[in-house]
Amino acid sequence: IAGAIILIGSVILYLRRAESSRGVVMSEKAVLRLSPFGKAEPVGDIGQGRTVQLGARNGEFYYVEIPGTSLSGWLSNQDVALVSQEPILPVKK
Repeated sequence: IAGAIILIGSVILYLRRAESSRGVVMSEKAVLRLSPFGKAEPVGDIGQGRTVQLGARNGEFYYVEIPGTSLSGWLSNQDVALVSQEPILPVKK
């Protein structure tokens, strides 16, 4: 029974692994770029509040993929925030 529980838990964690690298675009002026440089050619604009899949980090840029589209490129880390999976603890009074 213990082996089955470990196997099921491992499968669930494997299937949810992409959730640990999600981010949310925080800036209205966020620009997706072709390479990780501030003056690189823009690929497109991303709307504020959009969820993105974070990939590699290079300096001050994240490589991102936008779910549901074919857009991918580099986004400044100032324009995106990592979605945390940590529980919110109650505030003590």
